[in-house]
Amino acid sequence: MPSRFDPDGARLPIKLDATSNGEFAPVPLDAVQREANRLAQRAADDNARRRGVSRRAFMVSSCGAASALLAFNAANAAAGRTGGFFELDRVAAVDPDIAVERLEGREFVFDVQGHFVGANARGHRLGGADQFIKDVFLDSDTDMMVLSFIPSRRERELLTIQEADEVRRIVERLEGSQRLLIHGRVNPNQPGDLEDMDELAETWGVSAWKCYTQWGPDGRGFFLHDDIGLRMIEKARTLGVRNICVHKGLPFGRRSYRHGLATDIGVVARMFPDAPAAGEVPHRADQRAARPADRIWRGDAPGSGRHAPWHGGRLGAGLGASAGDGDRHASRAVGAGCPAGRGDRRDRAAIGVWHRGNAASRRIAEIPSVGALTATAVVAAMGDPAAFRSGREFAAWLGLVPRHDGTGGRVRMLGISKRGDRYLRTLLAHHRMYRPPAVKRRQQVMERRATSLPSRNSVTTRCRRSRTTY
Repeated sequence: MPSRFDPDGARLPIKLDATSNGEFAPVPLDAVQREANRLAQRAADDNARRRGVSRRAFMVSSCGAASALLAFNAANAAAGRTGGFFELDRVAAVDPDIAVERLEGREFVFDVQGHFVGANARGHRLGGADQFIKDVFLDSDTDMMVLSFIPSRRERELLTIQEADEVRRIVERLEGSQRLLIHGRVNPNQPGDLEDMDELAETWGVSAWKCYTQWGPDGRGFFLHDDIGLRMIEKARTLGVRNICVHKGLPFGRRSYRHGLATDIGVVARMFPDAPAAGEVPHRADQRAARPADRIWRGDAPGSGRHAPWHGGRLGAGLGASAGDGDRHASRAVGAGCPAGRGDRRDRAAIGVWHRGNAASRRIAEIPSVGALTATAVVAAMGDPAAFRSGREFAAWLGLVPRHDGTGGRVRMLGISKRGDRYLRTLLAHHRMYRPPAVKRRQQVMERRATSLPSRNSVTTRCRRSRTTY
């Protein structure tokens, strides 16, 4: 970097910063990351003095990079974060030989998504094949790349599979090795794409599939656990090309926003563990999808690290889903509540598959009147049950315990706090009101007995009084 850009060496050689690819607002830095940058700046001053060089000279050296990475280690350790760290000796911040040994060298760079446009896109101000080969394989450090596709109608493809294969052959002749892989574009909601998967796999030798769930010829996308999505995954498994790359995050219109969320990735990953599905741009849109009223499935159970189905769609219609498995009213409620799957048999079957494969969910379902829907919702929301020392702690976390208010030693018990997950709390409340047929019959018998007790007591009382009077 020319010194005129940063003459005083104020910029860190490596810094933590918020960034975005333009599809979403960048996530701001947290307090630990800001502290890491501050420590790196202070360490640069101290180590530049020890080296006897200017701050600018220190920043552009390998020692400057090592100093910044060591500051990041210190900040994360002070905050108690126990993830990965940069494996560097402390002396690398002031010893150029050690810093060069640890940091400088040839790194393997694999770009998993590259684009250029073909003859159909002439007139668009985008680079063609020649510019693509020059920028990626001649002028950059990229070792390998996967050439991907942009969603389009079949008759107006911005890049055809023939053009992609031609570029792959050119790169192979240049380097003598397979440095360029290609995707097979497939959007199962477009007629003809599913049928062409055979040709893409057998004739063109694609390495993976690329689809955009938020795209469709009529402006409406699809979910991976929809019928067409499942058909695509099953065909990919049959053809032996099991890697599926799903572009998420960028909506193509108002009708496709929900299909751009990553809520369906975990569902199909659980259903097809041998068919990896990679969401390419999961971002803050997934946080907006975290509202229970907008979710059909949830794949990011807090603290669990595993994928679990979430339920219910609209709260008004889907509440009956907490009833027992045999309740027909609950089934109809699920059908009315799922905004995408409409609660058909496939959606309920997917929940049942996950439920049968999870021991914790099966144990919860042993409680009378609790079915697979409520059990899987509890497991998804709870995460690690060891975090709760008692059932009351779980109830307090969910907001089912009374609020306390008082002064002067007098405490008043108010209504429940409603601090936790509203959707799960509602499911449990409706489960409490539901009575299975066996329980209902038993309660009816008890009610009849209780109704007859007052008359029998009155007879005994009259007899006692008569004996006493007599």
